[in-house]
Amino acid sequence: MEKLTYEFTRTQGRDGIFQRNRASTDALAVLENWKQRKTNHDRSFEILLDEDAKLIAEIEYDTADSSVGPDLNQMCEKFRIDRLFVSQANNQTKNE
Repeated sequence: MEKLTYEFTRTQGRDGIFQRNRASTDALAVLENWKQRKTNHDRSFEILLDEDAKLIAEIEYDTADSSVGPDLNQMCEKFRIDRLFVSQANNQTKNE
């Protein structure tokens, strides 16, 4: 499993300024839709920060899931949300 953290904000420009929802509300819709896409792999997310203008979330997915990026891009475009990479978690497992 891979974990990445992203910051989601409203797309700037004329397409994004007429949205009725808060940016974080639409960003949450992006993540919920992304998580529920039909794949053979598990996807999840955890909200780290929820403010009106932005949402920071850690997403987790199977590295074998090749549609993670395209699905996230599609959902961001649909809801007019931009995402910015923040960090990647260190997913090393311990041998006990």
